Amino acid sequence: MAGIKIRSFSKKIINYLSDNSGFYHIFVLMLLVNIPRLILESVWIIKTAKSQIIILGIKNEFEWRKYKAGDME
Repeated sequence: MAGIKIRSFSKKIINYLSDNSGFYHIFVLMLLVNIPRLILESVWIIKTAKSQIIILGIKNEFEWRKYKAGDME
């Protein structure tokens, strides 16, 4: 949802600047508008990675307990 709002906001800014400014201003503002989106995507990637690490840790703990109990082949 936030990505959609950021994209529509960035399109409005770029359209406004393309009518009123040069290429340099458009380039700088494109970077400024995309920074929040990149931060949101980075946070999502980090959260996903953390959850995968936790899942792998739980799985490995379960496998280790099975091994210690002698249930592993």
